[in-house]
Amino acid sequence: MSQEDLLQSTKTVIQGLEALKNEHGKILGNILESKQSSTADKNKIEEKAGLLRKSMDMIELGKFFMSNKMQ
Repeated sequence: MSQEDLLQSTKTVIQGLEALKNEHGKILGNILESKQSSTADKNKIEEKAGLLRKSMDMIELGKFFMSNKMQ
């Protein structure tokens, strides 16, 4: 695999991570909306929201490391 191929693959991975983070953000928004209008267990909703936030943080960390590999 050439250096150009590695660079392109890294860019693709970063784009995929960004798309995943955006999807998580949309899901988080929906969950937080449901918290306000739902009578469902608020603790479970908060737990799900916390897990999504943690996942988004990990995705951001992955993007950071991938970006640093490109330099």
